[in-house]
This record gives sequence, structure tokens and C-alpha cells, in this order.
Amino acid sequence: MEKEEILEHIIQKYNLKKKQSIDYAFFSKMYQEYESQMTDQEFAELLQISKVAYQNFKSDSKKNPNRLIIILKDRNLSDIEKQKKLLQLVQTYQLYKGQKIDYVFFTQMHETVKTWLTDIELANLFGISHTNLKSIRREGTARLFRNMKLNEESIEKIRKSIIEQNEGKEIYYKENKNRKGIVDFYKLYSPYRIYFTHNEFAMLLGISEKNLWYTMHDMANPKIKDTEKVKKVEQIKQEIVEGKYYSKEELERLCKQVNLSLDDFITYYINHGDFFDSSVYKDVIEHNQKLWIGRTKIENSDLEKYKAILEHILGTTINQIQRRYGDYHLEEELKSSMLVYIAYNCGDLIYNFQYDEKVMERMIWTRARKYAQITYIQEYKKESKQVELLDNKIASDISAEQMQRIIETEEINTEEEKLIALFKNYLQQGYDKETIIENVSKIFHIEKTDMLDMMKKYLLEHGKVVKNERGEYEIGEQ
Repeated sequence: MEKEEILEHIIQKYNLKKKQSIDYAFFSKMYQEYESQMTDQEFAELLQISKVAYQNFKSDSKKNPNRLIIILKDRNLSDIEKQKKLLQLVQTYQLYKGQKIDYVFFTQMHETVKTWLTDIELANLFGISHTNLKSIRREGTARLFRNMKLNEESIEKIRKSIIEQNEGKEIYYKENKNRKGIVDFYKLYSPYRIYFTHNEFAMLLGISEKNLWYTMHDMANPKIKDTEKVKKVEQIKQEIVEGKYYSKEELERLCKQVNLSLDDFITYYINHGDFFDSSVYKDVIEHNQKLWIGRTKIENSDLEKYKAILEHILGTTINQIQRRYGDYHLEEELKSSMLVYIAYNCGDLIYNFQYDEKVMERMIWTRARKYAQITYIQEYKKESKQVELLDNKIASDISAEQMQRIIETEEINTEEEKLIALFKNYLQQGYDKETIIENVSKIFHIEKTDMLDMMKKYLLEHGKVVKNERGEYEIGEQ
């Protein structure tokens, strides 16, 4: 057996680590197996103990059995090999920049590389200083990869590569439970986890921290946007006065100034990045040789002219809301609100699409439907029995009245019940929902999102809230 093989065998058998301190009794125990193959001096050298150091160690140990010596102190790795070890840990433990870890988790990871890296060397790879390492040994925590940074050129290269393949695609996170979204954000993020936090990477893709949170909780599927194009559109905005026509030539000139295509102008200025089909507005520009920019009021003459179309839009939208939420008593109130909204906000759609009334109707209907859904959820749904979660069912938007009905019979035992009881107390004092969430999170020293998740989970598990056949949340029977 070659010496390197013997060394690896010893390391595995005795669970050794780099720069480990041992006494002479332990040294002798390991040496017994190999005394017929080599001298004790040769065995010491195998463990990376110099000749002089070993002789002193052997001699001193006769007088002081507790005398220690360091072994495996020269098992050094190249920078490339260290990076390979690091990436293996990143993949195995799903590590990411900004992640908080404690000493138990750190030692668990160190155990897998301890024969090649000391705890200090591993900490350095993680961007944890010697001082921070001492701190987490005393039950503190440290964040990973805080010093990991890429230069601007590398960041831009990564961003462009992702945008080229995924611009305009909806994202989901790990599991596509609601069958919406095309691209797994986590899969995109994984190769760059040590260089970006979740939020930093999301911002690179034009996704806000709030929308990423919704995505991670299976409540939204935002689209990947080109942040550079967004910046260029912001420059164009400085020269545009809304509420007027712009000729095709003027629009092309504005786009050329910032090196932006007309398609991208339509996507990011006209459509605000909501959808990426620019063809409908390109048709307008080609047909009219101009484009009305800016939402505006519909002229009285057009309200009369397109009365039948607008009434059809109102009818179909109200029916859709009623079928979705099972609420049929607010028809006239919601219809009146929608009519006012359309009259004051859809004039641009009349000006641009009146040459094709079918397209015009579809565009007004799309805008009106979105308004109706948001308005119903925010303004009217408090009167219904459903515990709908605003913006794709988020727990923070259970209404105060509904929350009070749910928790009024609770007994205080668990942490979740304490949260709900305090929530109830604030309700009884007349505080608004947002203030309650802020106050309760501070009292319990817990993040708002974590607190709301705990409450939502408790309410679902105890049958206080249930999902109906339409996937909506209602007050349960328990």
C-alpha cells in the first residue's frame, strides 16, 4: 500500500481533521497497525510532523502525557480546489448569499471537509471573519458570502444571458403548484447563489422584493423584465407629455435617442411590462401613423356612440365577478363604479382603436376587468363571508371583521394563539388592520411575513379557514 493510501486510510479510520492536536498515546495507537511497515519517525512524517518536532514530542511525552502535537498541518489546497469544495457545499446544503447560519450548521458542513480545511479556512471561504466565527461558537449567527461580489461586467453578462432566454416569461418558485408560470426562479438563481441574495437576483430580473415574496409563497407569477430597457423608458418619459397624439416618426426618434426598439417602448411604456404582445399597438401605429399616449377621459359623444359596447363590457365583467366570488348583491354598485372608471380612464383606447371596434372592445374590457377585480376585493368583499386573500390570497389582507369572527372563541395555548389573541385585543380597541400587524410583529419580535404565515397556517389547520371548490378561502365550520 502506497503512503498516500495509508494516510487516507488512517484519516478515515480515526476520523482525523486538518491541524488536529493529538497526544502520544493516540499517536502510538494509530502507529501499531503500521509498525511492521515503517519506523515511528516515518509514520510521524506521514502525519506531516517534522523529524525534530517528533523527537521533542516523543521525549516530552514521557514526562508530560498531556503533551500535544499538531498533525496534517500541510494538507493545503489550491484556490481552484478550494472553490470546488465550496461549490460542493453550496449544492449539497443549498447555500445562498446572506443566509444566516449557527455554529451547529457550520460544524455539520465542516465535518465533510475537515481533512482538507480547518474551521477558520472554511469560514474564510464563507466570508465569515475570525471574529464572527468566535461569535457563532457562543451561540450567535453569521451570514454567508457577505464579501462575495462580482464586478459590473460579470453581473451584466449574467443578466443579459438570462434576459435573452427568459424576458417576459412568468416565474414560479421550486414547485409550480398553481400551474402558472413558466420559469423556475430558484433554478435560475441556483448557479449564482453565493454572489446574490434572493432579492438582489430578483432585482436583476426586474422583480420587486414584494413580488418575489408572493412568488415564493405561491401567490404570484411576475414576469422577468429587462431592467436596462426600463431605464431607457424612464429617459423617454422625461420628453413625453401624456394626453396627446405622437406621430410614428416622433416615437421612432425618441426610441432611437436611447437605442430602444419600438416594440420595447410599447412593452415597457405603453403596457408597463404587464404583457409582452406588442403587435396590437404596432398595428395602431401602422394604421393611424400615430399613437395617443396617456389615459384620458372619454368624450361624451363617444360615450353615446359606443354605449352598446360599454354596456356589454359592464355586463360580462360583472357576471364574471359574480361567478368567481359567488356574490350577487353588489351588481348595481360595482357597475356604477366601473362605468365611472371607464369614462375617465379609457379615452386613449377609443382614440387608438376605434378603427377596429372588436379590438377596441377587447382592450377596454381587459382594463375594466382588472379594475373591477381589484375594486371588488378592496372595497366590497369585506361584506361577504369569504376570507379572500388580497393579491392572490395573502393572509395579511383578511379583513378585521372576518378575523374577529374567526378568533373570538380561541383559547390561548400556543404561540400562534397568543398572536391571534393579541390581534383580537387590538381589533376590539378599534385599531386598523395594518397598524395591528405592525404592532403585533414588534411585540413578538417576529417578521410580519413570518407572523402572518403562522396565523394563516394555524387557521387552516384548525378548520377556522377552509378552501372551497373554487380555491377560495372561507370561514370554516369549527
